[in-house]
Amino acid sequence: LRIQGKSVSKFSEHPYLTDYVEEIVKDKLGDNALEKGLVIQTSVDARLQRRAEFAMRKGLIELEMRQGKYYGPVRGLSERQRTAVLALQRNQLSWKGIKPYELYWGKLVSLSPLRADMGDQVRDIGCKWVAPRGGWNPGSQLNVGDMVRLAYTNEGLIISQEPKVQGALVAFDLKRGRVLSMVGGFDYTGSQFNRAVKAKRQCGSA
Repeated sequence: LRIQGKSVSKFSEHPYLTDYVEEIVKDKLGDNALEKGLVIQTSVDARLQRRAEFAMRKGLIELEMRQGKYYGPVRGLSERQRTAVLALQRNQLSWKGIKPYELYWGKLVSLSPLRADMGDQVRDIGCKWVAPRGGWNPGSQLNVGDMVRLAYTNEGLIISQEPKVQGALVAFDLKRGRVLSMVGGFDYTGSQFNRAVKAKRQCGSA
């Protein structure tokens, strides 16, 4: 995997990794090193890096689902903010499509059936994990117009939420002494703290 150009961690496909490499380069070569068109060749395998990031998202969202506790819709967004979020998401969906186990925004337009506007179109959504025993009524916590987080899982598009638990992952090639992939958390946009290299608790072994 190559990293080059100016500081672009938050726009990178692999932001935690990019941010970590940038820190090392700046520490060794100075703050302006990346401004000069420097290209860094890493030992990271891009294919394994994407798989690691998927495994992190899937694991944390499924852990949240197994807890079976839904905290309700996202509060505190103005109508202007809601419109801006859905407009940005519309562009992202037209560019990348829906990816499994990534969180998306939805504005509820109907409770029965449960449907949400994701910016590009209105979609049917499920909520099976929220009521593992079938006793949850969306109307008890949700209203038309509420903003909710959604995820595409094996059950289709469902109501989800930001996981309460974070995680980190580092994969090594021990024979060659190479780092093959590194993930520092669930979502770089929400938290730039890289748990893979900065957390006091080290990544476990598997």
